[in-house]
Amino acid sequence: MALRLMFIVVLSISTLHHVSSKGQLKRLLLGTSDDRLQQMEIQVQNLTQTVHLLQEKVNENNQHIAFYATLTAHTTLGQQQTVEFDKVSTNIGGAYNGISGIFTVPVTGLYHFSTTMLQMTSANNQIHTQIMKNSVEIGRNYGNENRSSGTMDVVVMAQKGDLVYVRHFSSAQQAIYGSGYSSFSGFLIG
Repeated sequence: MALRLMFIVVLSISTLHHVSSKGQLKRLLLGTSDDRLQQMEIQVQNLTQTVHLLQEKVNENNQHIAFYATLTAHTTLGQQQTVEFDKVSTNIGGAYNGISGIFTVPVTGLYHFSTTMLQMTSANNQIHTQIMKNSVEIGRNYGNENRSSGTMDVVVMAQKGDLVYVRHFSSAQQAIYGSGYSSFSGFLIG
């Protein structure tokens, strides 16, 4: 029995040494013609491409996108000045820029954005801010009293590439607290 098994192993190794290419080995093992083998290889390539495309679509639709940033320094805002929330604690997806204060929408979908401002004492004791999308107001916040705080939330459909940010919109200079008291956040709902 052992001699018979050894003969089969030697015969198999000998056969493999005479096969000069992968294609010949496939034909030897599968017993298929060149045309049929070529068709099967094309089908496998097409199916592999389809799987990759579907995986990309699923990944795009299931992306986790979220950010949270606060203002570190107390800031006096000029007219239509973008608030640059520079201390970025969360930036899943990397779409928020802490230098410019702008969130660039990475995928089309429904988003939630929120901002909170703590007003400093100023000459007129007011603060006016807006959440903007591509230079169009999508939400407005107002505080009137010394050290008043206000939060504004918006839910909005946004397209890939849209720019979302918070800006001051009063013509008078107004001041807000930094030190983490003023913040901007957002996330993809779906």
